[in-house]
Amino acid sequence: MLFFSKKKKKSRGLSLIEAAMVLALSAIVVSGVLFYYNNASSNRKLQEDLKTVQMVISTIRTLYENQSASTKIDISAVAKAGNFTTASSGNIVMPTGETLSILDGTTAFNNRLYAIDFYTKDKNICAHMASVKYGTSHFATEVVASKPTSVINLLTKPATDRYLTVSDAAQQCSKIIDTNGKARVYMAFKG
Repeated sequence: MLFFSKKKKKSRGLSLIEAAMVLALSAIVVSGVLFYYNNASSNRKLQEDLKTVQMVISTIRTLYENQSASTKIDISAVAKAGNFTTASSGNIVMPTGETLSILDGTTAFNNRLYAIDFYTKDKNICAHMASVKYGTSHFATEVVASKPTSVINLLTKPATDRYLTVSDAAQQCSKIIDTNGKARVYMAFKG
């Protein structure tokens, strides 16, 4: 006669369902870590670019503060004085790889006019850079694909049209980058 044991043997290891649950939870954790890393990386890029733009503005003020209004702003002198890296084109290379150019404006109202022309492929950086007001000497910003408005013509715009709100900047940056792959954030200053 066969006797069947009423006690079942304990199984060892994971069942297929338990293993699938472990893999699913691991995937959720990994995707959360990657999302956090990408977000932190984007914020770091943004902070580095903002800091560099502010250092360029400060260097221009320092170099040209006591110069006559007819003295043209030289990007190579600014790059050398601020110890900025330059590309073969002469543009200042940002810590994140984007480039920044300084465009000398015309002399008007006994003020030196110039523009900082920032090129980027990142929609978030573009939108943030375009919506920041860089102090009292900053009088206009626009986001363009190719040719910006001349610095002197930006002065003729009403003050309410010279700056971009965060939502306007985000829309313009997104549209231009989706179409062209790169946008120019054009910021005009009085010296």
